Amino acid sequence: MLHFYAKGHITYAFLLNEGAIIFIGIGTTLVINLYMPCLDSKLLAMRAEIENNFKAIFEEMISYLQFEKMSWDGSEITETAALLEEGKKLAFRDIENRLSAGDTFYYDYFSMRAKQFEILEGACRLWHRSPIWWNSGCSLPVFWKK
Repeated sequence: MLHFYAKGHITYAFLLNEGAIIFIGIGTTLVINLYMPCLDSKLLAMRAEIENNFKAIFEEMISYLQFEKMSWDGSEITETAALLEEGKKLAFRDIENRLSAGDTFYYDYFSMRAKQFEILEGACRLWHRSPIWWNSGCSLPVFWKK
């Protein structure tokens, strides 16, 4: 817009030149966006790893509730937190690199899992800190296994 003010007068050649600059700029960005590698395989691998970590965390909770044995180092918790953060970043970059802005599945997935993970962390703190062996202690692990 400042080009128009700086030029002082507008000619047909000037408008054609400005249109060509805009067309070249938009065309270049579209070509670069089409060249960007697809992140679906990375996002799927991260999703599978997060699911496996959730499963491992629940299995450890079940084991503790059934047998009151704690042989778990908790590495899945820190690994899952890092995976969720990286997954959200990759999913956001995937959204930005797509021409159609309607596909936000992976970003929604990682956001949902991050919220569930916060709840799961709180539950881990509770069952790790307090003695848990109730009369109904055997029914809860059986329920979780199903």
